[in-house]
Amino acid sequence: MKPCVRSPDSLARQTTVALGLMCLALSAMACSPASPKLTAPAEVINAIPDGDGDFKVEFNPKVDILFVIDNSASMEDDQTRLSQNIDRFVSNFSENGLIDYHIGITTVSDRIRQKPGSPNYYPVGQLRPLKTPGQTPVVIERANCKTTDAIAGDAKNAAPDFVTRETPNGLEILRESLKVGVLCLDDGGPEYEELFTPVAAALSPEMRAGANRGFYREDALLVVILVSDASPSNLEITPSELALELRRLKNFNSAKISTHAIGIHPDYNCAVDPSLKGPNETQLYPTRIREFVRETDGRLLSLCPQLKKLGKNGKPLVDQVPWGDRLAEIGRDIRRRVIAREVRLKALPEYGTIQVTYGAQTITPDSPEKRGWRYNVQRNSLIIDGDVQLRPEPGAQIRIEYMPVNTNNFTNQRARHL
Repeated sequence: MKPCVRSPDSLARQTTVALGLMCLALSAMACSPASPKLTAPAEVINAIPDGDGDFKVEFNPKVDILFVIDNSASMEDDQTRLSQNIDRFVSNFSENGLIDYHIGITTVSDRIRQKPGSPNYYPVGQLRPLKTPGQTPVVIERANCKTTDAIAGDAKNAAPDFVTRETPNGLEILRESLKVGVLCLDDGGPEYEELFTPVAAALSPEMRAGANRGFYREDALLVVILVSDASPSNLEITPSELALELRRLKNFNSAKISTHAIGIHPDYNCAVDPSLKGPNETQLYPTRIREFVRETDGRLLSLCPQLKKLGKNGKPLVDQVPWGDRLAEIGRDIRRRVIAREVRLKALPEYGTIQVTYGAQTITPDSPEKRGWRYNVQRNSLIIDGDVQLRPEPGAQIRIEYMPVNTNNFTNQRARHL
């Protein structure tokens, strides 16, 4: 049987038909609607209510401020300057209605000379009773000294108190109370001032549960302000021991501790107290105070009414920084420390989606005109600025909302780290 052989005409007809079908198919495709481009599926990102993207931050700014004031005979003028300028200190945090503050006052001690039964004895570290404006101090005139800190009558047993936002006429009461007065040596005044012992005693478990009850709060910023023209006695606890005790109180959270000393600064010369006079009236400096503020990351400000120091050419320079400015500097530092918050975010936020509110108030990002919040890329955290201005709202908390980034985008190369 012969094989079937197609003729040339037959092959031509089949080729023409195939080409025609292809043209029809292509023509049909050309006439149909355009095919959609290949795109990634749209992402649906929802705020996660368990903390990743929508959560509240407890915000109850509290500060406990302890003044330790030298009441030796050389401190009368400095106490007056402190009292006259205290409004510059208080206004920097009291004008922010969110801050709940306690301000207590105690004095230096000299446990060698001051013991129960000695003249004008007052327990070490116990907060002083507040004074009302116009209260007349008990004055004892001596040949070379005048005592204005004599404790008369029932005042020795008066319940110690501290100034709060709710204290009626609080600023004026604080102004009077800071003038704790001075004690001559003959009336039981301190000869070798102890500054650190009263701090430890005031915050001891015994005082917190007893005479000073209610002043110290575990969740508050603790501020210690030492005011003295003397060098702390070597008989008391060391600067390192006091610094460690403060850290223990705050569970080693250094952000909850702030220390300041207003004393004899090494760059300026206005010392009066004998403890800072060396041979031939040479100037000595309170190195133990400097060590304490260094251990606690604090600051030492000058007690001098004018800051006099020597320039490079040996000529005296006068830095006109009044007491009020120094106290205002401490007040600003307190406000910033107690208000500022850093909140670590659990997820990376989508750019432009962060919203921060406090009750009904919106906190805006930082700008040259207004402080609010800023985002720290390296720490993936949100920082509430210490100078943010907010109105008090009972029970309000800070709320942070954002849309978390879908981290799968980094693995499928649809997103990349900047």
